[in-house]
Amino acid sequence: MKRKLIIFGISLLVIINLSSLATIGYHRCFRKGEECPKESKHPEESYLHQQLSLTKSQAEKMKTLRDSFNLQSNKISSDLLERRTELVELLMASEPDTEKINEALSEIDSKQAELQKKVINYLLEEKEILTPEQQQKFFSIIKERLLHEACKYQTNGFGPTENNGRSTCQ
Repeated sequence: MKRKLIIFGISLLVIINLSSLATIGYHRCFRKGEECPKESKHPEESYLHQQLSLTKSQAEKMKTLRDSFNLQSNKISSDLLERRTELVELLMASEPDTEKINEALSEIDSKQAELQKKVINYLLEEKEILTPEQQQKFFSIIKERLLHEACKYQTNGFGPTENNGRSTCQ
């Protein structure tokens, strides 16, 4: 029983870490298979600016929004790391306290949900800055990136598929 609980806890921790890293990494880097672009002194040079044909005003609003989001998300990510570290320490105990483990998992779930809500609010705020055509392109970029991330972690043939059951991962 203890071994199953430890394996379950570690598996859950890995899944939470991967989803958190993918969420944060995605918002800092939209390029497929490339390093994240460095912060540019000129918003016109950003990847999104190029892909969405942003005006200077839109690019400035997006940068302000991104900077605010990064401050908030970094704090939550830091809290998540602390909670996850505590969880690993609880799992490492010679006699793991399942009640404390469950409390730690609950705190992690809460922080993860908080981070996901921040991401959704951030995306909705970005959407307001864009024209309808830019919104379509923006969300197609997000969808493509999500599928790419899912394919990276795809195992045993399970993962994103097309309607005919074939994998969308190439």
